[in-house]
Amino acid sequence: MVGRGSTRLGKLLAGVAHSLINPPLGSDLTGYASRTSGCTGVHDDLHAKALAISDGQTKGAIVTADLLGFDADQTARIRSDASNRTGIPSGNILLCASHTHTGPAMQRLRACGIPNESYVEEVLQRIALTIEEAVDRMQPAEFGCAVGEARIAVNRRMRAPDGSINLAPNPEGVIDPALGVWYFKAIGGRPIAVLFNYACHAVVIGDALEVSADWPGAAQRAIEGSIGGHAMFLQGCCGNINPRERMSWEAVEKLGREVADAVLSVLPSIKFAQDARLVIRSETVQLPLKPPPEKEELERVIADSESTLTNSDPQISQVAKNIARAYLDWAKTLLSRGAKQSIPFEIFRLSIGDCNILSLAGEVFVEYALNIKVMKPKTMVCAYSNGNIGYVPTAKSFVEGGYEVDVAYRLYGEQMISEDAERIILETASRLLSA
Repeated sequence: MVGRGSTRLGKLLAGVAHSLINPPLGSDLTGYASRTSGCTGVHDDLHAKALAISDGQTKGAIVTADLLGFDADQTARIRSDASNRTGIPSGNILLCASHTHTGPAMQRLRACGIPNESYVEEVLQRIALTIEEAVDRMQPAEFGCAVGEARIAVNRRMRAPDGSINLAPNPEGVIDPALGVWYFKAIGGRPIAVLFNYACHAVVIGDALEVSADWPGAAQRAIEGSIGGHAMFLQGCCGNINPRERMSWEAVEKLGREVADAVLSVLPSIKFAQDARLVIRSETVQLPLKPPPEKEELERVIADSESTLTNSDPQISQVAKNIARAYLDWAKTLLSRGAKQSIPFEIFRLSIGDCNILSLAGEVFVEYALNIKVMKPKTMVCAYSNGNIGYVPTAKSFVEGGYEVDVAYRLYGEQMISEDAERIILETASRLLSA
């Protein structure tokens, strides 16, 4: 465990900054295998926002970005660059992606767009510069937190009559309605930043070809338009959670407005303090991986994929060819590389007083957040943070199967994590929150 925390209360300092991170027109968007061209325009802007905080002894930064996710290398590079610029220890920087599916390809995700490397380099540097700007803007501040509620989410794992799990709305399935809110104000009352945390995939508009921050962007704009300052969205554990309405720009604005109104409704109840104790701790665990398929199975996948890609039948869609290309690369990579035993996974805690953020580096199922909040009720649990290894289902979900368990790991990497991941993650989260 890496731990950094102040031993006494200090006067809180906070500063915020933001940068525009729209990709060039024509860049591949990510999150869907169904797109057949790059982005055609910008519906609404993408931003990276940074909040720098200090209690006089410990300094840290929280970054939110309208992106699908950061991989481990991108996370390390941003942290290192920002640390060199600001003196903030690299391990004290939290990077949280909103997981919008109408943002640019950043990390490798087979069949879901090819990253524009020059754009990726620019974004990594821009985020580090935004952290530096936030540090330069730090000023005496006061802080408080609260928990509200929103109901825009629906579980997306529906059991079919044959017992299989489909990607479809499941109104009876579990969600996390909790809406965590952190509020930073300058001494005298001017808003600096509102951070809010909610678990719901940013996929309202689907596989559109226009750049958009989806419902989290609409929520942030509404909050900023109401009170000023910066609104920063921390995506929750939404690996098995979708929005209840989809496929229209009207729904994007409607659901974003609902969440914004819920955030605004709790702000008057927040009690502020200028004295604070900042604690930041993290631990990187090794999650065990399942063994890959046998050589014969991988060779069959290669043969089937090559057959699809060379078939001139017009009935074979471009989507099918995108998936075939992804599976071909997956199988060939496994055959040439061989099996791995584990994958690193960072769990990160940042606390101000009794208000906590606990972040996880993947597409985590909502049950994790519900369990962690039993351990520490005033905790915002963030996913897609400081890396994104892919889906992190519950142990029970492995028995049920479905897209998140049986398919998506072939797009993110080569091997699926094992059922032991849930126990390891929850035990580590408990240890971090108790330290």
